[in-house]
Amino acid sequence: MKYFIYFFLLISVLCHAQKRVIDDSTKQVYGPKTTKFFKEIDVFKNHKTLYALDTVSNGFHQKNLYQIQRRTYQELGNVGTATKPIYYQNPEEVNTFLGYDAYTPYYLSASDTKYYDTKSPFTDMAYFQGGLGQNILSFTHARNLKPNLNITLEINRITASKQYAGPVSQEDKLIDMWASRLSGNYTSKNKKYLLLANYTHFHQATTEQGGVISRNDTLPLAELYTYANYSAKLLTAKSDERQNAFHLYQEYVLANGFQLYNTTDVQLKYNLFSDNTKYGFQSGLYPFNPKNDTTFINSNYRLFETKTGIKGNFSGYNYRLHLRQRLYSLDATWQDKLKNKGETFFGGWTAYYFADSTRIEVDGEQQLIGAKNKNTQIKANYTGKWLKIGYVFNSLTPSLLQTTFNSNILNWKNNFDNVQSNMVYAQTILKHKAWSITPNIELSRIANYIYFDTLANAKQSKKAISVARIGLEGTWEYKKMQASWQSYFTAKSDSSNLIRIPALFLNAQFAYNYVYAKVLHLQSGIDLSYRSAYKSDAYMPLTQQFYLQDKITVGNYPVIDFFTNMSINRVRLFFRVSHLNQGIFPRKVNYNTPYYPAIRRSWLQMGVNWPLFD
Repeated sequence: MKYFIYFFLLISVLCHAQKRVIDDSTKQVYGPKTTKFFKEIDVFKNHKTLYALDTVSNGFHQKNLYQIQRRTYQELGNVGTATKPIYYQNPEEVNTFLGYDAYTPYYLSASDTKYYDTKSPFTDMAYFQGGLGQNILSFTHARNLKPNLNITLEINRITASKQYAGPVSQEDKLIDMWASRLSGNYTSKNKKYLLLANYTHFHQATTEQGGVISRNDTLPLAELYTYANYSAKLLTAKSDERQNAFHLYQEYVLANGFQLYNTTDVQLKYNLFSDNTKYGFQSGLYPFNPKNDTTFINSNYRLFETKTGIKGNFSGYNYRLHLRQRLYSLDATWQDKLKNKGETFFGGWTAYYFADSTRIEVDGEQQLIGAKNKNTQIKANYTGKWLKIGYVFNSLTPSLLQTTFNSNILNWKNNFDNVQSNMVYAQTILKHKAWSITPNIELSRIANYIYFDTLANAKQSKKAISVARIGLEGTWEYKKMQASWQSYFTAKSDSSNLIRIPALFLNAQFAYNYVYAKVLHLQSGIDLSYRSAYKSDAYMPLTQQFYLQDKITVGNYPVIDFFTNMSINRVRLFFRVSHLNQGIFPRKVNYNTPYYPAIRRSWLQMGVNWPLFD
């Protein structure tokens, strides 16, 4: 794969060396207006939409994965680390999952692929330096080989250095991640046949530290500047995750808009964890004394999935019917070998689009063959100009890892029932002069909830859990000033406290826009992030799962960043001081996950984005 990437980059450089196409006025013809992209989901719903490139400098400092995740995700205090959503999320599809998801948000997934239509070769380069050994690099090159054929290469690179348990240097890697995607789209000359394809590769190598060792289970109060001297709970642990995935979508238009379609997915996933476990038990991370001093677990997971169906429109209704078949195998040290396990699903979707863009959608899928307790999913939503309401029902089988796990530290074999969830949501948009307010509410009831207890073992709740989340999002603009915020209040009927969510969550931004010398556009301001106090889940590197803990309270600590975004012509830059308020509050160390201190103040974080269109 890497040799192909080098070859592709060489071709790109040679292409850019060609003479640029210009019009009679010597002005460059190509730019953001001549480069568009579309997504598979819109094609799938018979509403193909061409989207413009994001060239806005406002908020540019937040347009990388790490900053996006800081909003509603719990992580281990550094870029590229294991992560999970704060709020309960329903899966996009229901089937038997593997169970390793801590690094899934970093994948270049098939569903997020941008399929480009370029009138000239398009290259987009971005580099983010977080300070303290954090680096994010992204590269995209897209070009139309023919008017109806495009090929695109994307590369993401994330590295992060250790922040404690020295020696700490940029060469002492905590995270080393590569993600790449090669995609293409083709449309026949008569517009009847469309093909979308992408191949993705992901590799994550992590030095697992297990968090810092604290005395008497209380968080250390020393200055963050000195926490490089903290000891780690793990000294020799490593984890490795690799995934190769191929996705293909095809559709063919028959008479009167009636269409045949097929999607094919092939996935190969490898996970590994190794450690000299004696120290992990002595430091308090492993709940049981290992049977031997060395732990080595790995798994090879293979999946083949195909979905075949018909779609089209009839009397104003869009419709879709499909048959989905999955075939998976698992060869793992922690479970008996599984070979060619099959699952078959039947599903359908219908939608009606009104002239004013209002739409009503109903989507459902039922498992016919496979798991003991069949998977089911039903979705319905109404989207209008001022109101959006919806309903989601899922009956989801336990993951393979939740069902069985055998190691020299943790062991379980479970016969869990399906997790059943009902969710109702609604939101509206209220606008008045400079204000735009979006109140929203989400009500969920989860039965047979699966969690990992305080000993990191998989368990299932016998009681249903209800969660109510009320949100208020909005923006305000006045002359050159602007503000935006995202706030949630959550209440739950969970006497055992199995789902850990902060009662109050807030992200806010206050900014001022100005122009210097008529060409340099700037935006300066502050970001504020706050979560109320709660006992968030701890993290177990052995299984890559977050689990319950009752010793450490995190949150109740605002984090303030100062930033400046700027753009000149098409180049965008930002500069940021992260955790500006460090040391102001009595607690000197901020934690999102127990025992994993968040990044200390970084005086200079920066990023640059440079798109090229010829």
